[in-house]
Amino acid sequence: MHHAAYQESFQFDRTRAFSSVHRLPLNVTSDSLPDFYRHLPPTKPTAEDGVIEYPFLLGHNYCQAYFAQLHHGRPVWGAYVGDPALVDPQLACIGGQASPGTVARAMTIPAAFHFRRFVDLRDVNAIKATRARFLVIHLRPTCEISGGKNCSDSIGYAETDSPYLFRLAAALEQTLGTPIYQDQWIRVFDLQAMPEKLDLPIDNATSLRNQATLLSEPETKLSLLARAAVLSPSDPRVLLDTAFVLLDQREFRKALHAFEAAIDLMTTEPSIRLADALEGCAIASFRLGDREQAKRHLQRALQQLPGDTHLLERLEALQNGGQ
Repeated sequence: MHHAAYQESFQFDRTRAFSSVHRLPLNVTSDSLPDFYRHLPPTKPTAEDGVIEYPFLLGHNYCQAYFAQLHHGRPVWGAYVGDPALVDPQLACIGGQASPGTVARAMTIPAAFHFRRFVDLRDVNAIKATRARFLVIHLRPTCEISGGKNCSDSIGYAETDSPYLFRLAAALEQTLGTPIYQDQWIRVFDLQAMPEKLDLPIDNATSLRNQATLLSEPETKLSLLARAAVLSPSDPRVLLDTAFVLLDQREFRKALHAFEAAIDLMTTEPSIRLADALEGCAIASFRLGDREQAKRHLQRALQQLPGDTHLLERLEALQNGGQ
């Protein structure tokens, strides 16, 4: 196997098992792959036949590149778009995650081994060095992996990120030419004639959220999340992240307003995320002295996650006069 992140021969089976446990509508047969992959003849793995994939859900149960590679057998590189304006330039977005180096530090594994097959799409020389033939941009990753049955953020990459992916594909078309393949899910570019420079958009809200999550300084976290909110005002994840930072800073009134605003935007969010927001409302309400409102929020959270032990214990504590 030549997986770009780390070589997991059991990835496909693990994905099916994970999907079954979480009752997610995963569509992972070879027939479900976009026609580009299904018509790509299997080859002996040489660099010239390789595929660069963006976004690449690093180590994720739902990484489409894993499934496609099981079919075509070609080398795969994960891609990210580095943002030099970030506090740490290495914190760039790979799908819904941070940069290879950041993930390596979090996983305490050797970055040189596990992430040697990642490239920054802003680095033309790095792309040329791969000698890969194709660049695949996934426009709607969550919808694609579920065959259009699940377009929420339950597998880690929300549809609110799609506008950026479409902008990225449009920018690539200006320099790489018309895609050699396109459908509702992907755009595929031929890399045989690379230009000397690629002007790509870097205003990606996911990148900013990633960095805010990994940093510890609250003012910097809030500043990054504010930038993300401007780029993606309808993304409840940004408001939810902001609310938790404010809660940690004991800004209970502001946190409550942010939680409530996030809930208002949660029309297609997974139950667990809505429950998290409602629990946040409960904590903020309690800290503001409104125990009855806190109970109501916890009861609503339990409607999303019936029988959840943590929520039941918190509600029982409140009803018994505790915290």
